[in-house]
This record gives sequence, C-alpha cells and structure tokens, in this order.
Amino acid sequence: MNNQESLIEQVNKSRQEYITDGYSMSIGELVSMYKEGELIIDPDFQRKFRWSAATQSRLIESILIGVPLPSIFVFQNEKGFWEVVDGVQRISTILAFMGELKNNQGQKEKGTILERTKMLPALKGVTWNTLPKEPLQLDFRRSKIEVKIIKSLSHVNAKFEVFQRLNYAPTILSGQEYRNALLIMTNKAVYEWVDKLSKLENFKKTISLTDRWLDEKYDQELILRLFVFPLFPLSGISKVDDYLNETIFYDDNSLLKRIEENSFNLDKEALKFKKTFDLLAAAKGDEAFQKIGKGQQFLESYFEAIAVGLYWNIDSYDDSDIELIKKKIQNIEENLPKALNTSSRIPKTVAFGKKYFSK
Repeated sequence: MNNQESLIEQVNKSRQEYITDGYSMSIGELVSMYKEGELIIDPDFQRKFRWSAATQSRLIESILIGVPLPSIFVFQNEKGFWEVVDGVQRISTILAFMGELKNNQGQKEKGTILERTKMLPALKGVTWNTLPKEPLQLDFRRSKIEVKIIKSLSHVNAKFEVFQRLNYAPTILSGQEYRNALLIMTNKAVYEWVDKLSKLENFKKTISLTDRWLDEKYDQELILRLFVFPLFPLSGISKVDDYLNETIFYDDNSLLKRIEENSFNLDKEALKFKKTFDLLAAAKGDEAFQKIGKGQQFLESYFEAIAVGLYWNIDSYDDSDIELIKKKIQNIEENLPKALNTSSRIPKTVAFGKKYFSK
C-alpha cells in the first residue's frame, strides 16, 4: 500500500470514529433543555465562566441585532443528555442574562446587568426583566444557534479530541484550565484529587500566589509540575504547557496511565504532598519560595528545587527536621544552578533539588 492509499484509509477510519449530527435550535429550546437537566454544563467547566460584563453585553448585542453565532458542540451521553463541550461561555452568558444560570449548589444566579455597547448604547443597565418583551424578548428566544452533536457511540475520546482541537489556544483558556477540562473528560477523579490538594491550607500558605494566578489555576499547575518533573525526562522540555500535556495525557507511560495501573497511587502521593507542605510551612511559612530581601515574589526556580526536592526525599524527613529544612532553604540561593532560560533551568533545578534534599 502506497502513502496515498494509507492516508485515505486512515482518514476513512478516523471519520468513522466521529458519529455526528447537527441542526439549528432556538435559544428558547436550549434554555428549556437546560432547565429540564437535558443540557449539561458541568459545574467544573462553569468555573471558567468569567467573561466580563462588557464581553457578555457584546454577545447579547450580537443576538439582538441578528449576528450569527458560532456553533456550539455538545456530546450526547448514554442517557441522551447533551454535555456542552465547546460553547460554555456563550451558553452561560445567555443563561445568566435570562436569570436561569445555576451555581454549583443548583441555585439560580442573579441575572446579568448589561453595559452599553458600540451599536446599542441603550443596553446600559438593561436586565432580562427590563428588556421589552415585544418584540425583543420574543426575538431573543427565537434566535437560532447551530448545535453540533457528537453521539455517544463515537470513539471513547471523541469529546476529548473535539475540545482539545477547538480550545487549546492561550487566548481562550490558560494552560491549566485547558488541562483541567481534559482531566474532567478523561478521568474526573484525578481532577478532583488535584483540586482537593490545591485547597490544603499549608500548600496555599507556602506558594502565596496572586489572585490572577489563582484565577488561572496556576496553583493546580504547580501541583502537576511537582508530580511530573521528577518522574519524566526533562532534557527535551521546551514549553512547559506542551511538556505537561504530553506527560500527563499522551506519553506511552503518561501520568494518567500510571494512575490507572496504580504505579502512581493517588492516596499515597497525597500523603507525601501534604507532609511536604506541612514541613515547608513550619520551616518558612509564606516565604518558602521567595528570595530573601527581594520582596514577596514567588519564584518558580525555588519551587522546582525546594518543593520537588523535598517531596522526592520526603520519606527521610519528619517534624524533627524543620530546622534542617529551614537552613537548606536559607542557603539555597548560593547553591542553586543558574540557567539562561526555562528549557535549561528546569532540568538543572529539579536534579539539584532531588540531590540537595537527600539525607
């Protein structure tokens, strides 16, 4: 078989893995499905609903003046319900404006108050209840959105692949938000495990991140860095996001595969993680990853050396070693290897940390 024939065969095989359908639905129909529980916006996806009031107002403006909206993608699960794969922001904006969006506790959120827009400055202060019912509310409900449906009989990773191809762009999601979405789709227990670790008090205390970093789930990225960096070769690392995606999801011996095979035990690693940050908090508190005399800036190089190094050797440490840990952290700057960029820094600092904290 030549290359062209192989390509045709591969294309045909891949197409068969995506059983799809699609048609236009009115906003009113989609809202009714949501209210009946037939259109599902996973609460963990909904956390990423953070469009500004101005952006939400522009979407509502587009609907009111008849601008066609991009398609939304849904996955039809085994019960026949639709899970939103792509379009969470748009659907959530519509539901929020109409006062139908529910929070993680199942309670309706307060309806959106719109801002003025370029073409409709009179939208300023408008809510769903103050929008004229005739004709604007009626027209709004009747506006159509194209829905692309991925059937439940599709390949097991169909919704994962669709989300990946549509959403992996820095302007849409942060790197960790993207990984969280993939974890929710592929192994939600792992996502919940990482989320739980990120809420441990001493972990939060030692990393002491800004609100912006927390909004972008950088704390959860640090957790994955801690587990991944010591386990996988670092010589080929270029972009950290690409490296984490590869080692967590795609590598032949990926982190998810290790978890499924129990060679990476979540309960055991959670205990090691907690012990690591309990000791770091006792030794240095919120200054654990800050350079002495250089303000309150969190330093990735310190995290790579200190957190990864201590975690890797944690079985050798206990509460009697707090002063030793404190001394090692205080002396780390003079011992830490220097590097010009991320790709050369991470292999050096991780290797250094694993050796520096060995007893």
